[in-house]
Amino acid sequence: MTSMIKTGVYRVATVALAAAATVAGPAAAWNSSLYPSVDGVNFTRPVVPFNGRQWQLPDFSYAGYQLGAVSPGTGIPCRIERLVGTADITSTLQSAVDRVGTAGGGTVVLPAGSYAITRSIAVPYNNVSIVGAGSNKTLLNVATSYRPSEDDEEGVFTFGNAIGGHNKQWVDQGKVLGAVVQRVPEGASTLVMANASAITVNQWIVIQQYYWSALVRANDSSGTWKGYDSASFPPPNSPSRQWSFTYLRKVSAKSGNTITVDAPIPMTLDPANNAIGVRSVDVRTTGSALNMKENLGLRGVSVNFADNANGANGFPSGVGVYFEGVRNGWVNDVQVRNFPRHGISLESSARISVTDSATIRAQNVAGGGRGYGFVVAASQNLLFRGNYAEMTRHGYTTQFGLNSVIVYSRNESAGTRMNGDDSHFGFSQQMLWDNHRMTYGSGLLLTYRGSLSGNAQETNYSSVVWNPSDNGYRGNGSGGGMISLNPSAAGYSMLIGGATSYPVIDDAVELGTGNVFPARPGLQVGLLPELPVPGARNQNVVVEGSQQSGLVPASLLDQQYKGRMAVEPAAFTSKGCFAEPSKGTITRAVHAGAGMNVYNGDQLGWATAFGTGCPTSMESGDLSTSAATCSTSFQGFNTTPGGRYGLSLMPLASNGTPIVSFGGPQTDKTTYKTLTMKIYPTSAAFKASLAVADRPWTPNAATTQLAAITLSGMPANRWTTVVIPLSSIRASSYNMFVLKSLGAESASRVYIDDVTLQ
Repeated sequence: MTSMIKTGVYRVATVALAAAATVAGPAAAWNSSLYPSVDGVNFTRPVVPFNGRQWQLPDFSYAGYQLGAVSPGTGIPCRIERLVGTADITSTLQSAVDRVGTAGGGTVVLPAGSYAITRSIAVPYNNVSIVGAGSNKTLLNVATSYRPSEDDEEGVFTFGNAIGGHNKQWVDQGKVLGAVVQRVPEGASTLVMANASAITVNQWIVIQQYYWSALVRANDSSGTWKGYDSASFPPPNSPSRQWSFTYLRKVSAKSGNTITVDAPIPMTLDPANNAIGVRSVDVRTTGSALNMKENLGLRGVSVNFADNANGANGFPSGVGVYFEGVRNGWVNDVQVRNFPRHGISLESSARISVTDSATIRAQNVAGGGRGYGFVVAASQNLLFRGNYAEMTRHGYTTQFGLNSVIVYSRNESAGTRMNGDDSHFGFSQQMLWDNHRMTYGSGLLLTYRGSLSGNAQETNYSSVVWNPSDNGYRGNGSGGGMISLNPSAAGYSMLIGGATSYPVIDDAVELGTGNVFPARPGLQVGLLPELPVPGARNQNVVVEGSQQSGLVPASLLDQQYKGRMAVEPAAFTSKGCFAEPSKGTITRAVHAGAGMNVYNGDQLGWATAFGTGCPTSMESGDLSTSAATCSTSFQGFNTTPGGRYGLSLMPLASNGTPIVSFGGPQTDKTTYKTLTMKIYPTSAAFKASLAVADRPWTPNAATTQLAAITLSGMPANRWTTVVIPLSSIRASSYNMFVLKSLGAESASRVYIDDVTLQ
């Protein structure tokens, strides 16, 4: 049924309407067969035979600062530099960091207040802690003029190296100490060497096996795995260090030619595939010192960026917090807002804990590595716990093949724009997504990505998703509103439990074209072959208790920590050297008005995606308002008091093509009476169709149009409030609105804001 909607009158609802709900009793508690309880308190990790494979959960407790054994801040000397607040704190802060750093370490204490930062702060030392009064009290405001020397490898706080320098050499430039001569099973911590005479107890070492051609062929259908050039391998040809299985470990024991390291090896290494070398970490082959830094961190501040644009490319530049070449570090109670490229980024680092922190609102969510909240690049044994990402392209993402033992626990990703959280490229091993919460259309992609992102190909060697949850908002783009698992043919993925409404997919490619696991108890495996080996049907994704709540333990990481340590250490310690800062609270961009928010550029709402009627987005770099460009976060046309962003559209003159769509929760048609939206056409002739639709949460499922309304008759160059009745919907519920082109009359710029169900 089609109806004409003319200019409407704005009606303000005085009572917020809520979706109908049923009250259910508590879910029955259950244990996974992969992690059964021994006595109601303790749990085991048995080897479970199922469908012709042996399944066993890894031990993820060896993650974070000092592998989780002690509190961050433990090794910091009790040397305190207290700053006095000034309008611009940049020089004062850098000088204080330099003083404690050159003295052997200490803590720089920042007072409460609001201060300017105009250039990056470098921490190329050991044993330095920077502590504010709390992320709601110490506010560091980064000026529009801020220009890092490198777009994505320099932060307002740069830990581990000097500005303009790099500290990745520890990976592959240490002295060769010997070779491992026997197979190392996944989870083992002992290595048999040909000759271990050059290795001593308590020594830091790198265990390394470079990729081999058969491995690349098995995980890359094109032969061009991102950055991998088989003609230029092995090292020293760039970028060799990224294409290796590399593990930073400390030697804990030695007996003859057998050494024991302080953390398990996360995947099987076999010298029959390629040589397994052992290198020193802190000495080059020439004898000069490598600069891997240790015991560094940031706590209790907010980093708030003003909008910036790099004159070289027109994109925002910079990172809030950046670690490179650091072992044993931390970020605690840090909020990064309106970040230019990345929020918090860890590269070529190990044993870092990022806790109770937030990355909120990317300035740009374009391709090319922009708009990422929490970034892991070529790093290992990391812990992300209790964090929050909002309005990013990816809230949490991993990239480069050195990634291993990346543990996410009790984090939330809200309103990812265009994509979900993911293993982006490389070959990440032993990722844990524990109690990961996806809201407002965010999703999780641990999958084969083919030619995307410059031939990312296989990105997931092994992963576990434990007890995920969501708020019922379906996604509306690549990766939103789903959990997609497609590991390497030699690896595995497991998903256990979770009160999630998202489909769980054993996926062939990133875009959700695979087998959906039915929601039921018990173990099941996927049915599809894994690319790029058609017909292999190796069935290496196992799911237990899909969409089933009541899983015990609720957190796999919490329980594994308890199993390894009698008492888990605190998130941070000042050792009594200074007053503990108060923990900040996170203000989320939730809709506070009446009804349900569908779209508001400043608030969380339904997931937004552009269609073929708007093929080029401003977020992709075309900043021209005359071209066929669209933006979900356009500044200048906004109707929200105190708001900044609106929806800018320049549709094509292509009749029937979707311009933009909004995907949300399954909504009963009796709950809301109208859809209200504010529209600013630049031509009085503008006309478009708005469809109300229902799209099943199944890959490539057809969308059913339930009603169509023609929008027309609105005056040019002014905001008009349109009120659309929903009584004509031909179904009991819906979950999508789609704005479609009606041909030439749609081909003029239009702005939209404050789309709400009332």
